[in-house]
Amino acid sequence: RRIQQVRSARNLVLSALEGERVAGRVKSSLAAEAHLYAPKAIADAFHGLTPADIFITSQAEVAHAKPPKTDKGITIYTDDEGDMGVVINKAQGEKCDRCWKIQPSKEMKDLLGGRVCGRCQGVVGVA
Repeated sequence: RRIQQVRSARNLVLSALEGERVAGRVKSSLAAEAHLYAPKAIADAFHGLTPADIFITSQAEVAHAKPPKTDKGITIYTDDEGDMGVVINKAQGEKCDRCWKIQPSKEMKDLLGGRVCGRCQGVVGVA
């Protein structure tokens, strides 16, 4: 059941990412941050997981909340029932030269001939 819940959320996020890519607001999923608003069961299904890795985005968060309603020019993608929603924004920070994820500048270091994020620093054994 947990995998089905994560998969349904991931499918909604991937659909939202494609919509934003087609609209020209993001170039790729790694250039995005995803905000998923979901019922408690789905939000709980993400416990112990890294949503950005599941969604293949640079940044992501999952909140147990109803999708926001706004008229500020933000596109909100919802599922058929309307109880799960996604907002996609451009990721903020610098692009890691190793993994290509966009991370906060404070986590980046000059290493291996480029700028590398904290996660990649640990992977290459220099953190």
